[in-house]
Amino acid sequence: MPHAKALDSTDILDDAPEVSVRAMKMLLIDFERRFGRDRLKELFRREGIRLTVEYLEDSSHFVSFNFVEKLQDLLISESGDPGFVRKAAQRFATPESLGVAYYILRAFGNPKQAYRKIVELTPTFNRKAKFEIQSTGENSVTLVHRSFVPQKDRAFCEGRMAQFSSIPTIWGLPAAQVDESQCQVQGAAACTYQIRWQPNIISWAPWISMTGMGLLGLTQLLGDNRLLSAEAKPNANPLSAKPSPLPSKVKRVIHLFANGGPSQVDTFDPKPALVKYAGKPLPTGNLKTERKTGSLMPSPFKFAKYGQSGTEV
Repeated sequence: MPHAKALDSTDILDDAPEVSVRAMKMLLIDFERRFGRDRLKELFRREGIRLTVEYLEDSSHFVSFNFVEKLQDLLISESGDPGFVRKAAQRFATPESLGVAYYILRAFGNPKQAYRKIVELTPTFNRKAKFEIQSTGENSVTLVHRSFVPQKDRAFCEGRMAQFSSIPTIWGLPAAQVDESQCQVQGAAACTYQIRWQPNIISWAPWISMTGMGLLGLTQLLGDNRLLSAEAKPNANPLSAKPSPLPSKVKRVIHLFANGGPSQVDTFDPKPALVKYAGKPLPTGNLKTERKTGSLMPSPFKFAKYGQSGTEV
C-alpha cells in the first residue's frame, strides 16, 4: 500500500499551540475502531511521528495546523479510504468524541445552541481559524469559516461539513443538511455553510437551556485543566506543572527581566496621526488620568519598510 509522506519534525513544530487535539480526536477514534490500536501505534512508529498517540488523546494538548493536515494524509493513505476524514468526522457528535459535553447538550441544549457554542468556543480549540454566524432561522443557521493559513486540499472542508451534519444526531434527529455555497480552498474569501435540520419535538424551557449552556462552558474549563479526564486525581491542582510529552534537551536557562521596555509606537506600530498632530492637544479634551494630559508627541524614531512583507518597523 502506498504511503503518504511521513511527518517531518524538522519542517514544522508538531506541538505548536495552533489546534487543540480535541479537533482531531475523532480521526484517531475512528482509525482505532476500524484497524485497532496496535496498528495505529505501529503507524506512528513506522512514520517517525514524534508525538505519541497518548499525547494526542490528552484534551489539554495542542498541535500545529500542518501536523493535522499531514496526519490526515497519512491516515487516508494507511486506511486506503479517500473518504476517511469525512467518515471519521461523522462520529463528532458522539460521547467518545465530546465526552461529558455530549450528555449536557443532549439534556439541556438544542442544535441551534450547539452551533452557536461551536462559534463561541472556536478560539479555544482552533487558533488558526475564525467562525461567524451570518444568519439564523428556526431550524437553520448559516456559518462563515475563515482560515488564517492556506489549506492544500478540501480534506478539512469535508471533515468540517461532516461534523456540522452530525450535530442534530445528539438528540436522535436525522443528520443535518449542509450546503457549501463558497469554499476558501477554491478561491473564495471564506467558506460559507447553510445548515438545516429537522425540528425537535421536545421543547425545553429557556432557563433550562441557558443553564445547560453554562454547564457546557464549565465542562470546557474543566476539560482544559484535565479535571474531567481519566487521569484526574482527587484534589488535583489545575495550575500544577504537567509532564512534557517530549524528552527535555535543555540543560540551562538564562532569564533576563527588563523592567519597562520600548513602546509599540516606537517599534512596530507606527502612528502617522501622531506626526500630523504633533504638539497639539487631544481632540477629545483632557483625559482623566493621574496627571494632566499633555500635547500629542510622535515617536522620535523614523519607521521604514523591511522584508518581503514590507512591515514598517
